[in-house]
Amino acid sequence: MPVAIDLIADAGHHLKAPLDASRSKFMGAVKEVAARKANLLRSSVLGTVIGIVPAAGGAIASLVAYAEARRTAKLEDKFGEGDPGGIIASESANNATVGSGLVPTFVLGIPGTPPDAVILGAMMVHGVQLGPKLFSEHSDIVYTFVAGMTVGTILMLPIGLLIGRYIYMAVIKMPKSFLVPMVALMLIIGAFAIQNSYSDILIMFVLGIMAWTLGRFGFPAAPIVLGLLLGPIAEQGFAQSLMIGRAKDDIVGMFFGSGVSFFLITCIIGAIALPPLLRKVSPFSPRRERHV
Repeated sequence: MPVAIDLIADAGHHLKAPLDASRSKFMGAVKEVAARKANLLRSSVLGTVIGIVPAAGGAIASLVAYAEARRTAKLEDKFGEGDPGGIIASESANNATVGSGLVPTFVLGIPGTPPDAVILGAMMVHGVQLGPKLFSEHSDIVYTFVAGMTVGTILMLPIGLLIGRYIYMAVIKMPKSFLVPMVALMLIIGAFAIQNSYSDILIMFVLGIMAWTLGRFGFPAAPIVLGLLLGPIAEQGFAQSLMIGRAKDDIVGMFFGSGVSFFLITCIIGAIALPPLLRKVSPFSPRRERHV
């Protein structure tokens, strides 16, 4: 929604970065990616790890990888204006979740991404029990998925080149008078289709306007989106842990008695406290470099 509002509010063509015909070729794209190997590797690892987390998905991985790429970039202001680093980060993380999302699906029977839930349902319909025994009792199914993903990854290259040359170019050249109504229609359909509720459409418009307003004042929308995506998952897990703790009459031990819980709490505190401390201690930061 904020992007659609920007298309309406900003004058001129919706493509901010000038289109260079040489860079639209395959070798030009390869050079762009090769020049950002650290970004590609870091985002792929983030996507793989986040994909293993049940119910996380590619949307969260893309936002986290994009935010990390922007944080470590020397010229952060270029993000949002056509910097290839943002595209490399978000897309590599999103693609990495496809394979790693099958790990909790096969091992734990918990879908790692929304498409994995469809796979889980189909396998349960056919009587296939997911879990550690899947690899010993139905190894043919597991390796069929591995082979299928390998072939699909290879075929994505020619398909992506074909789509990138024709369809993406058509979208770039499409006038705003056609592009904005199409985007708005897909937003409305997507918001309504989740719960078949008209109130979700209203919530989408309200939150979209709020995100666009915050973006105009320099507040990034990624943390807000992450909160909206992870909020229900965290709330459900907290409620389940609270119920189990009450049943055992040990709520404090339920949250703080496990080594895993202590490790996760330490990571959360470190993630919140370390960045401000490092900015104060380190003599170099990307933000200061821009003012030199």
